[in-house]
Amino acid sequence: MSGETNPSSVTRPLRVLFVDDCHDDVRLSIRVLAKAGYEIHKHVVETPEQFAQALSAGEYDLILCDYRLPGWSGADVLAMVRDSGRELPVVMVTGTLGEETAVEMIKLGAADFVLKQRLVRLPLAIERALREKLSARNATRRRYASDSSVASWSPQPMPSRSSRPRGASVSRMPLTRR
Repeated sequence: MSGETNPSSVTRPLRVLFVDDCHDDVRLSIRVLAKAGYEIHKHVVETPEQFAQALSAGEYDLILCDYRLPGWSGADVLAMVRDSGRELPVVMVTGTLGEETAVEMIKLGAADFVLKQRLVRLPLAIERALREKLSARNATRRRYASDSSVASWSPQPMPSRSSRPRGASVSRMPLTRR
């Protein structure tokens, strides 16, 4: 035994909100992700109303969304996620997506996009999206910790000249935090 772990033998739970009107495509995505070592906990929605309800009520790690949906699109999904204030990565999984549309989706907040003909890319796109989400969350925490420690810090009053021992000087060194 070499001590190496086969990635497909280790399962990682993943809570996914699928936005897709084709259940065969959802099953195919789940199969690809299971092969990559994910244990998928799914919720599938097709309409804006179902999506809004699922978004407000559920806990998900990410959203996998078809770009073309009956009566709405991936751009609508991105807007609803942004308006909800939730920090959920959205990966577009679609049959066709032109370069201009792909760039527009990234600008609107999509973490990535994967063509259905190239689903082998899906696990990599998800891993990247989850890494970016974690990195952003950690940066927010660091910024909050920094802001709150600065807000709670208050300088001690300097002794007046009369309260210092005769001949003692006050250091002119800049303040540094430890």
